[in-house]
Amino acid sequence: MKWAALFILSPFLIFSSGKSWGTVTPENITYAVSEFGADKMMEVLRKSDTQWYTVIAGIARGEEPWLNLVPLIGAEADEKQTGDVMTALSFALVSNPLTTLQIAKRLDARAEQGIYALGRFGTEIVCGVPMTLDYTRASTLKYYSQVRQSLEKTGDKGAACLALITSSMEEIESEERRENMTWGAKTWP
Repeated sequence: MKWAALFILSPFLIFSSGKSWGTVTPENITYAVSEFGADKMMEVLRKSDTQWYTVIAGIARGEEPWLNLVPLIGAEADEKQTGDVMTALSFALVSNPLTTLQIAKRLDARAEQGIYALGRFGTEIVCGVPMTLDYTRASTLKYYSQVRQSLEKTGDKGAACLALITSSMEEIESEERRENMTWGAKTWP
């Protein structure tokens, strides 16, 4: 059955070096993971910056279908991909805090089970302002202002994350006062 599905979908889904597998959508990725495994899916995404950027951009926008991919593919993410996903999840807190927090809790549970070899997934990372080393001071402060407002609207559900973000920002501000803070060059949004 799998080979028949692969044959039928081969114009859209090709798992060979240097070739595209069609439009990158949450549905296509979910299907590919179910049929061929997350390891094969992540291998394909590692070969195409454009396809990987599509995944990360969907997560960063807080779109639920993209957010739901994170637990599905996270165990196979390499170190760079893990960093990209955690930063994207942090950005998703601005537009879709409740779903993003639910995904982060699912990651926490899976991390406790030892599913993530890199151990860099979960609420503490998502709510810890992981963007600061890569982004400008102005972008980081803008992000903090917007994410704080989003999390405040969630009430108790976002309180723990808000506390982590606030603590991280206080530490960043302290480092800056001591002139130990080095800002990146990327801008957000």
